[in-house]
Amino acid sequence: MDEIATTAERITSRNLNKRLPVIPSGDEVERLSISLNRMMERLEDAFHHINRFSADAAHEIRTPLAIIRGELENALQLPEISVELRETIGSALEEAERLSRIVEQLLEMSRLEAGEILVERTRFDFTEMTRTTVDQMRLLAEEKNLELRFESTKPVEFEGDPLRLKQIVVNLVDNAIKYTPPGGSVSVSTFPQDGRVVLEVADTGIGVPKEATSQIFDRFFRVDKARSRQLGGTGLGLAIVKSICTAYNGSVTVRSAEGRGAIFRVELPLEKKV
Repeated sequence: MDEIATTAERITSRNLNKRLPVIPSGDEVERLSISLNRMMERLEDAFHHINRFSADAAHEIRTPLAIIRGELENALQLPEISVELRETIGSALEEAERLSRIVEQLLEMSRLEAGEILVERTRFDFTEMTRTTVDQMRLLAEEKNLELRFESTKPVEFEGDPLRLKQIVVNLVDNAIKYTPPGGSVSVSTFPQDGRVVLEVADTGIGVPKEATSQIFDRFFRVDKARSRQLGGTGLGLAIVKSICTAYNGSVTVRSAEGRGAIFRVELPLEKKV
């Protein structure tokens, strides 16, 4: 019974393919294990259909959204429209672009969870990849009068898809920049530790309330919905980070206190072959 309880506690929405051990005994324990496994099969099937629906819906919305954006962009070029109408069209275009970002991220989430995009296997310097990515994002930090720092002790060789792993850095740094007030700082560091490469992104931003830390990596979860919408957040960036880390048998965690900044920590095993 202890083994059944331990296995059941380890099952989450990200590993619904796990099953409880069934020991032929003819008693209630065996029947309970079989019933729970059947329930897990139904849940796994339901989650699969939900993910498939998300991907199909995103594909269907993609083209009409592109057309809407094109028409709105053309309308903005018309010389005879009033200032009020121009502002209205501009607002509509911003919303269309926000929806386009959500659609693209939904498609990416679906591909990640289906294991369809982690295909490239390249040995590369994780530290140098992170340094280059941080340099590319300095303009975003400067526009908010933020100090963006990168710290590293040594090169770390890693095998995997550089584009997907770069996306982890981009999403975490972008998130830190968005939620750090002007005059603050964002620090990025990489280092090897106990057979893993560690990436840490620390900021002096608004922080994450303790009660929200367990949900912050869920799809569409936003601590402050109004603020996130104002800053252009979709609620999918951290969920994508979590999915990529999971695909590499890694983890992402956050340490934070509301109003005192946050530290996001990614750990990826160095020997993982993807």
